[in-house]
Amino acid sequence: FLRNRFLLTLDVYRNTTEDLLLQTKLPYSSGYTYMMQNVGSTENKGVELSLNVGVVNRKNFKFDVDFNIAFTDTKIKSLGGADKMEMSSGWAGSEITGDYILEVGESVGRMYGYETDGWYTVDDFEYEDGTYTLKEGIVSDATLLAGNIRPGSLRLKDQNGDGTIDESDKVVIGNALPKHTGGLQLKFQLWNFDLAAYFYWKYGGDVYNANKIENTTTNKYSYRNMSADVEGCWTYLNGEGGIASPEEMAQINANATMWSPIMARYVFHSWAVEDGSFLRLQQLTLGYTLPSKWTEKIKLSKVRVYASANNLFCWTKYSGFDPEVSVRRATSATPSVDYSAYPRSTAFAFGLDVDF
Repeated sequence: FLRNRFLLTLDVYRNTTEDLLLQTKLPYSSGYTYMMQNVGSTENKGVELSLNVGVVNRKNFKFDVDFNIAFTDTKIKSLGGADKMEMSSGWAGSEITGDYILEVGESVGRMYGYETDGWYTVDDFEYEDGTYTLKEGIVSDATLLAGNIRPGSLRLKDQNGDGTIDESDKVVIGNALPKHTGGLQLKFQLWNFDLAAYFYWKYGGDVYNANKIENTTTNKYSYRNMSADVEGCWTYLNGEGGIASPEEMAQINANATMWSPIMARYVFHSWAVEDGSFLRLQQLTLGYTLPSKWTEKIKLSKVRVYASANNLFCWTKYSGFDPEVSVRRATSATPSVDYSAYPRSTAFAFGLDVDF
């Protein structure tokens, strides 16, 4: 449009992939429980839009904008005869298994765990001779999950209403796939100066922050480092360092912000799933081209000096180092796990372009 001042590109696609490798359970006993088979099938559908605009095009001033956005929908078409299949990211060994779920008709990257429901309070218990007993009708977390239940223990939601928390209460608590992704590049030229800024983003898509689980769990992991999140957690000690009575405990923890870190094992629950949306300034470059009357004197066609910065800023609400993370790469079925990931660095470069 308008003599190439506006360039618009629209791509619509549908792609089906067959014979994907999946770890499938054997229907018979052969000394092995699982084997790898080429039985998976997925379908990707999407729309990609690109727009290039020459906003200003004058002799001594130019301003161009490049914009793109993509919407993608992924569906599982086949799991080799199974309707659904749990997958494990493996970051916690055998303590957390089946923290992702594959299901025919749904997308890849669905996180599977328990829904956080706050913590138990003193009012949930009967207290006698130093022993706390849950009142009748109060949902009990199984010992397998949280250990000895007491005031301040993590509370998980009873999804099926049977009064007990177990594997049957696991639900989908997150999805790693974003609603859309895109990029924006701004390019300016003013006389001999040029400036370019490239941004890209992801909107939607959750991150499985395994660091939050590890760094807020103690007891058998008593020598682990604890994060700042535990500063406002439930405590059992009174001002003299002794075990608080129920009345003291209720008063001391009136302003608690989270449960006690004392747990029997790691538990994957919705508190550890965070929105991974971000906007990143990936590259910023400033350059200056020497006037041609100067370069001609030294028999050169063009000389340009520049400075650039990569990964300069990232705007996000994610509490970890980087929302763009996926450390469990043994399988593509468990994306967006953040566990001990090193933050990406910011790099600065200075350069010289010379055309002879």
